[in-house]
Amino acid sequence: MTCGHLSQDDSRREVRGEVRMIEIRHMFTGEVLVRKGTIHDSESLAKMNLSFADCSYMDLNHAGFFRSNCSFASFAHSDLSQAYMNYAELSNASFQYANLTETSFLGANLQGADLRDANVRNAMFFGADLRGARLPAPAKMLQAKWGLVSYGLCADLMEYDAYCHGDRKAFDEWAKGGPCPYRDGQVRAANFWENRELWGKGKLCSPYDLLVRVLREKCITDL
Repeated sequence: MTCGHLSQDDSRREVRGEVRMIEIRHMFTGEVLVRKGTIHDSESLAKMNLSFADCSYMDLNHAGFFRSNCSFASFAHSDLSQAYMNYAELSNASFQYANLTETSFLGANLQGADLRDANVRNAMFFGADLRGARLPAPAKMLQAKWGLVSYGLCADLMEYDAYCHGDRKAFDEWAKGGPCPYRDGQVRAANFWENRELWGKGKLCSPYDLLVRVLREKCITDL
């Protein structure tokens, strides 16, 4: 048998010629749901029934789950960086400790999903249903990619970004046309489209308050 798992147990892997086959199994019955030579492309796992699939500890970067049913599936500890999960059914799925860097969840149903301790930096949740989802800490969620937000929220997010940066004067200079305060590679506290014209018009808010407002503008949420 074979799989793309990253665990130390290689008993679930095999090589046939030069192609390592990858298997995804039902977490309870052991039934093989997918058996493919590669899954690292945007159409690889699209429109499939992967409900209750065991995708934990797998290398799934760039994999495509477009409109697939992955309800109750486990992606715990997996690498899903740059994966394409747009409009997927992901209700009650587990993403604990998963790498979701730059993963796209556009329009996905994540109701009741568990994303605690996942790396969501630059992930995209536009239009996703996050009702009942267990999310990473607000400060981590703000590092997902949120794009254009309302003027009031943008102004407050810039205040938070500046507060976490530590050098407010760098933002004053930036607002006048100067260089980006994060030009030296520092990680932004919040990922959104900033607006120089709004600098100084916001107020400092807690990460939780900012996240609630972001989710209400960009997602479906019960917060």
